[in-house]
This record gives sequence, C-alpha cells and structure tokens, in this order.
Amino acid sequence: MDGFGNKTARRRFLVKAGGALAAVGAATVVEAPAVVAQAKVKWRLSTAYPASLDTLHGAAERLATIVNEMSGGRFVIEVFPGGQIMKPFDCFDETSKGTIEAFMSVPYYFTERKKESAFEWFTTVPFGMNPQGMAAWYHYGDGFKLLEESYAAFNLVPKPGPAFAPQMGGWFRRKINSLADYKGLRMRIGGLGGKIIGRAGATAIVTPAAEIFGALERGVIDAGEWVGPYDDMKLGLHNTAPYYYYPGWHEPGNVNEFTFNKKAYETLPVDLRRMLDHAVSAVQVYGFTDYHVKNAVLSHGADEEDSNRQNGDHCRQNLQGRQACRSPDGTTDEVPITLLLRADKILD
Repeated sequence: MDGFGNKTARRRFLVKAGGALAAVGAATVVEAPAVVAQAKVKWRLSTAYPASLDTLHGAAERLATIVNEMSGGRFVIEVFPGGQIMKPFDCFDETSKGTIEAFMSVPYYFTERKKESAFEWFTTVPFGMNPQGMAAWYHYGDGFKLLEESYAAFNLVPKPGPAFAPQMGGWFRRKINSLADYKGLRMRIGGLGGKIIGRAGATAIVTPAAEIFGALERGVIDAGEWVGPYDDMKLGLHNTAPYYYYPGWHEPGNVNEFTFNKKAYETLPVDLRRMLDHAVSAVQVYGFTDYHVKNAVLSHGADEEDSNRQNGDHCRQNLQGRQACRSPDGTTDEVPITLLLRADKILD
C-alpha cells in the first residue's frame, strides 16, 4: 500500500474510533441518573423549659442536631425555650393548631388545661415505676399505644422523650416534721403528687420552671419541687429555701415527651420521618444518662432531709385517694393510689 493509501486508512480508522467514542459518551449521558434537588424541611419546636436548663431544654437541642446531621441538612429543627415565642405551657395548643410543628414537655402539664385525666399517667406515677420500668411499659406494655390514642383527638403525634428521674422531694421554707405540717402548705408540685399532698391539706400549684424561684422568694409558695440538684441549682432554688427533702416519691420515673403536629409529621418524606423517630429514641438514652451524670452534684448550702421518705410512706399506706382514669372507649375507672405500684392494674 502506498503512502496515500496508508493515510486514507488511518483517517477512516480515526473517524470510526471517534464515532464509537461519541456513541459511548452519548450513552453515558443518557444513562446518568437524574439528580433532583430535594426541598429542605424546616420546623420550629418550643420547649416548656428555659434555656438555662441544659439537660431538659438541651435534650431538644440535641434532637435537632442529630436530625440535621442524619439528614445531611435536609431537615432543620429550630428550637426555642419556653417563653421566647410563646408561653411555656402554650406549646401543646400551638402545635395542635399547626402554629409550630413540635414541642417538648411532660404530659401532665396539660391535664387540667385539656380536661384529660389520662395525661397524668404518661409522665409518672407516685410510688410507681422507675425510668427503666416506664420505658418498658411504653415500648412493650402498650403505654405508647395509649399515649397515641390519648393525643389523637388533638391532632398530635407523641413520642416518649428522655426520663429525668428519680427526682428530689423539693425545697421547703420551713422544716417538715410530720405529715401534719403539710396542712396549709402552698407547694409548687405537679401531677398526681399534687393530688396526694392535697389530701394532706396542702395546696398544689403548677408553674413553669422559670417562675419557681420568684414564687419561693416572694413567699407566694412555701415549697417547690423541680427535678434534682443539678437543674434545681441552675434555677437558683438553693438560694430560696433552706430545706431540701428526698426522695421524690411523687416522681420516681418522670418521662418527657417530644410531640409533633400530625399533618407536619405525616407529610415528611418517609426517610426523614424514620430519622426523626430514631433520633427521638437516641435522645431518650442520651438525656437520661446526662441527667444521672450531672446530678452527681451535691446540693450545697441546703439542709438535706430524709424525713420525706417517712412522710411518703405514710401517704402511700394511709391516703386512700382515688384518681379517675379515662379509657380509650370513654369509660372511667377509679384506681386506688395504693395500687399504683401494680402496672397491670393501670393497664387493666
């Protein structure tokens, strides 16, 4: 073959090779997966707690951090302390209406507001189960199912949050020597514990955490309980009353909640919904262990008393108070307080 023929052959080879490469390139472009920008989901969550409580309010911030990291920034939850964008106890109604998408609190704060006595049982039971027992009841004893049924009428999807228990018995401006000293006492205490001291002649008052210090300092209340040494000292309660009693018989297994607006929750993409669910479960563990580590702090400057144990035992043995518990079918059953140690009685 002469030189001209060799050049012609090379040109034909290059043309064919170039065509083949172009075809491969075209195929590559056609087969490339379509990349669709996914919309970012932004929620607002209000807690019932002040920002100073880095265990309680901090648990909500941790939830937001985990969700943001797991979703690669697709799901952002902005967390507000109680009182910043709404009153602390308004978070239930505002989430129900869809003003915000989520809140963190405890169910018994809303018992009187919503006239739902069942809410008390989802937080804790006096002389009842510890946090591990409450977790077992929620996840394996139909507790979670009952909580969902109780909140369904309010357009809410609840999830059990971290436990902050066992708790202390509270700060008292005067010494308690016997059960008789409760007569006429005005005490900040929530839930079923408040009903028990009411049987002893005291008046139970429920206020947000940020208002306890002022109420004790001004003498509006004679005693107040919050959580434990770490959180109580964050609120400055050790500077308002000289007597700190233990144990907190009224809240042995206090469980918080993360609750979501039903429409907001159900319209989440499935993957983000599952991320949120697992993040809540993770914060249950992180929050509970954080509480125990930080409450190794001793309450300095207070006269710690254990006579509360004796008074609590007396309440358990002798106060035959009864609390109506509404069943999902609308009927009510009265459960004696002396039977609250029996989880099967509660479930029946």
